[in-house]
Amino acid sequence: MIEIPTKGKVDAIKKAILAGNPHIDFFIADYFDSFFEGFLSYKIDYMTLPQNESFADVVVQGIDDISLLKKDFISFLKVIIKSKEYCKPDLFIDFFERLLQFYSDNGINLYTGDSINSYAVDNYRFFNQDLFLNFVSTLVEYKRFDVLSGVISARLIVASSGYYREAESVNYIRFREYNYTLNEFVNKTYPNKRISVTADYINKYASDNSFENLIKADILLYYLSIIYPGDNFLDRIWYPELSFFNHQTQILPKLISKRYFDSCKCLFGVNTVEEYKKLLLKLTDSIQQMNNGVHGVPAIKIGLMYDSVASVD
Repeated sequence: MIEIPTKGKVDAIKKAILAGNPHIDFFIADYFDSFFEGFLSYKIDYMTLPQNESFADVVVQGIDDISLLKKDFISFLKVIIKSKEYCKPDLFIDFFERLLQFYSDNGINLYTGDSINSYAVDNYRFFNQDLFLNFVSTLVEYKRFDVLSGVISARLIVASSGYYREAESVNYIRFREYNYTLNEFVNKTYPNKRISVTADYINKYASDNSFENLIKADILLYYLSIIYPGDNFLDRIWYPELSFFNHQTQILPKLISKRYFDSCKCLFGVNTVEEYKKLLLKLTDSIQQMNNGVHGVPAIKIGLMYDSVASVD
């Protein structure tokens, strides 16, 4: 078991806020520095992995270890989330950009590949997906759509690890990649094949957010990826893997409220209900035809309340 590098930091931030400490920014910066100073300890050396399917046991242990860091990060988010002074879009844009830069600098390729050196990265791939879903779910729960809008629409600039250090512009979709270890190899160990073992594991570690809310966050991220698509053809949309388990037709049901709509309209880049409806009408929803309809993704107009948005004052 790897000790999380941010151990004790969240409690220190909470105590500093309650005490009215004027140096909260220092505590927050220290949290992020500690996070990245210890993040490399979760890297799995593919050269040490068994050259058979038992390698999956090592990767699953790596997923279990790193899940504690995700849980700590969400605890950190919940400590500062109510403060507009400390919980700002740029704070998390910088974090996610730094996270991608960390991977690049340390030769960690997030793109999915069917090889042993790629499987060794699946603990980080799982962490990214699980962390981002919990991050989004928490922001929605606390109605911090200002922060969520900033992160979703941001272009994250990452310098390559090559000789020329060319910069690449990506967005949040980079945090969602297929997990071969879980969905292919761990899946083989079950008597009956699972639709998504990744989804099962996200459910397993969903201690602070309900799985239902994570499913809604996943589908919301898919919708938003149609509005804010990635530039790279490999990162065009956010694939909503948890949607296999969705039974809800309304992803943001409170959109029926005019007050709620006003709080979250920034997420869609609109100012009025009319602009919002025009936006939904022009979006092309491609996933309805995928995988023989096994996805539980409501059509965008239904999921985002086209007919009843802001109908209650």
